[in-house]
Amino acid sequence: MHCLGETKGLGDFYQCSPLCESVVVDGVTMKVLGFDALITAKRAMGRPRDLHAVLELEAIREKLRNRE
Repeated sequence: MHCLGETKGLGDFYQCSPLCESVVVDGVTMKVLGFDALITAKRAMGRPRDLHAVLELEAIREKLRNRE
């Protein structure tokens, strides 16, 4: 099941699917956008709150890359 018809900057469910990662929450496996795809989508939305989120997501991504 998918919730959104289209994600701005990325496309429809089938175009987004390869950009997703599987996570388990309370025993349920879900597909969520990876950092790079989420950043792309947030940039495409262009709202001030999304652009602020891009800065936070980029900082988190960098910290995770440095841990690896």
